[in-house]
Amino acid sequence: MSYSRHSMIMMISVLKSLKKESIESVCRKYHIDHKTINRFLLDKIEITPDWDKLSQQKEVRLEVDEHSFGGRDMVITIVEAVSHQVLAILKNATMKALKDYLKTIPKKVKKKVSVASTDLNASYWRVLEEWKKDIKLCADPFHVVGLANRLVNEERRFLQSQDKKRKLSVGPLRCGGERLKAEARRQRNIMLKRYPTLMISYRLKEEIRAMYLMKDATEARLLFEDILSTIDKALSQRELLGIRQELATFGKTLNCWRERILNFFEYGLSTAMVEGFHTHIKLIKRISFGFKNKDIYRTKILLGLDHKNQKILKIAA
Repeated sequence: MSYSRHSMIMMISVLKSLKKESIESVCRKYHIDHKTINRFLLDKIEITPDWDKLSQQKEVRLEVDEHSFGGRDMVITIVEAVSHQVLAILKNATMKALKDYLKTIPKKVKKKVSVASTDLNASYWRVLEEWKKDIKLCADPFHVVGLANRLVNEERRFLQSQDKKRKLSVGPLRCGGERLKAEARRQRNIMLKRYPTLMISYRLKEEIRAMYLMKDATEARLLFEDILSTIDKALSQRELLGIRQELATFGKTLNCWRERILNFFEYGLSTAMVEGFHTHIKLIKRISFGFKNKDIYRTKILLGLDHKNQKILKIAA
């Protein structure tokens, strides 16, 4: 390495250590300072997917989700589901950053992109559909069920604030009905019988869970239509006046995401893989004792994930 006291062999050894260790421990191990490693990560390392290998796949499937860089500072992770690799960790969670990255994907890979999965963020699917008109989008099942769980929990909290003498346990309502033990089932039945608004929100949550347990796309579509009709009927009932606005909002969200929710049963793609990578990323963050610089963070995380289809560029520069 020109004008440097460190050899390329040493810096390659440093890179291997950085995959599993913190920057601090690598500094002590090789007797170099933080600035040298940071400069090396910023100036000498560029990690990119092997686009040639991706273009040889039958199809390319994308998963897009965001995770926390630090506190409320979010960044976007993009994962390719067939090859099981992280394509990129963007500098921030803005739609401009996502648009700019999608433009960098080679045309031969873009042609192979058939389906993508996101959470219930309308901005994601707008950007993806603008990027490729014929792309099929799937709404992540976990977030759809989570939306129904939130409806149940918000109603439970409201009822609890109105009736403080009775304790409304969250466990029997959150857990799937088929997994409840006898005592928990008894508590749930008492709560549902006493509060009609809690009954309807719980019923909708269980029907959505039942929909995702179905393997046949036609049956899932029929049950989804039944869920929407249940919401419409509930909005006209006088005893459900207290939850009418929440049900209307819930129904509008389901209607808005109708095709993307049902696409899951056709293509079977969720954001499960990207969430799994987020768990690995959290481990790397803990090992590294956190980050202040986003560029160093992105490089260190991609090094730690260490996928066979990644290319490390500029290392010999």
